[in-house]
Amino acid sequence: MLVLCPNDHAYFDLGTMALNPASLEVYCLELDGAVHKKGPLFLHESGHELDFDCLQYSWNLWLRKLAENGLDISEAQPD
Repeated sequence: MLVLCPNDHAYFDLGTMALNPASLEVYCLELDGAVHKKGPLFLHESGHELDFDCLQYSWNLWLRKLAENGLDISEAQPD
């Protein structure tokens, strides 16, 4: 289970925010087309487990979207 605030939930749905399953770093595609690394995901001890297959699927979709727009996470700027 991944609990997000309403704004971040919308960003994930729109494909402008993604979670790297390998590092649990949050990345965001800004309005100016720049990719930013927002930092690590905060994990709360809730007893719920993250489904890394689902995270990987979502991450792959996001990487494909970036590639289609000529972007790459290697260009990500830390916030």
